[in-house]
Amino acid sequence: MSDLAGQVAIVTGGASGIGRAVAVLFASKGCRVVIADQDARRGVEVADELKRGGSADSSSTEMDVSSAAQVDALVTQTLARFGRLDILVNSAAVYPPLPSLLETPEPAWDQVLSVNLKGTFLMCKRAIAAMVDQGSGAIVNVASIAAMKGTNYSVPYGVAKAGVIQLTKAAAVQYAGRGIRVNCIVPGLVDTPMSRRSMASSEEFDRFVAQIPAGRAGTPEDMAALTLFLVSKEAAFINGAAMVSDGGTMAR
Repeated sequence: MSDLAGQVAIVTGGASGIGRAVAVLFASKGCRVVIADQDARRGVEVADELKRGGSADSSSTEMDVSSAAQVDALVTQTLARFGRLDILVNSAAVYPPLPSLLETPEPAWDQVLSVNLKGTFLMCKRAIAAMVDQGSGAIVNVASIAAMKGTNYSVPYGVAKAGVIQLTKAAAVQYAGRGIRVNCIVPGLVDTPMSRRSMASSEEFDRFVAQIPAGRAGTPEDMAALTLFLVSKEAAFINGAAMVSDGGTMAR
């Protein structure tokens, strides 16, 4: 698979989970990575890790993706520093453990939609504007199989991720002619701190894993590998796709 030498990427949610794995893999391919995350301490730790691995241009920015002003500042600063933006990976998300629809409080609904869907919209909007100016770019949004089936947990999470898939398709159609590709990955259960926090117990997590035909949960590295493919030149004709990576869960 082609390397990303000389390219510039912003990875939201890059301090942990899928975002961190994407940042590490991209940096290993020569990409200059800007990590954007609300967790400033862990973001700096990941950026330092990338620097120790040889990615001297890697950096971290504390930010809230649901803030239009902070999104604009991030992209503006990235362009000022590097002169371009080639890749955006929208991995930032919240996943509060919520019970049924009737028991979902309005503030929790607003928080999940604000970060998971509005944040992806704001990042796409600002990044696409920059990519249009340079005539090229690739975006990968992170959705979830919760967007594709009824769920008895965290209704706003599934709704937000369904919106991410539609946003991906709309942006792909509208900007394909400007040299920009927009795709999304659709993970099943991935063993991340956020996934485990969303479960009531480790036993509940294990029960979910037992339902996966592959016999294991996905790893952040599984999702990072798919993301790398989607931004590579080998995926040049893939646009508007929602690519499921779930160990066979949706096929069952």
